[in-house]
Amino acid sequence: MNFQNQGNFTMGSQLFAHKLRMFGQGSTNVFTIGLGLLILWIICRLYQKVFLSSLYYFAIERYVQLKLAIGEHFYDIDQIGIKFYSLRFKKWIHLNAQDFLHEFYTGKHGFKIQ
Repeated sequence: MNFQNQGNFTMGSQLFAHKLRMFGQGSTNVFTIGLGLLILWIICRLYQKVFLSSLYYFAIERYVQLKLAIGEHFYDIDQIGIKFYSLRFKKWIHLNAQDFLHEFYTGKHGFKIQ
């Protein structure tokens, strides 16, 4: 191929390059849709075992554990509190961190997580 013909490709090579691009886009679409369906399936399976309210209280429990681990170096354990929205009482509640942990592990939400 000389210098003047470098920009001229045959029709076959253009079709082959187009098919490769379309295959790449199709593979990306299949992967994205498959990943989305997989995440949806995992959420549905998880929801059969654990309700969203239990996951909410579990996230708060992890925050309380972190707050206790860090706060015990600076404060007395009895002084560490937590303010959270109670789904049972439908209002914001302020509790001692250890009282929250006791309530979590003896209540229905902690039982479902364990």
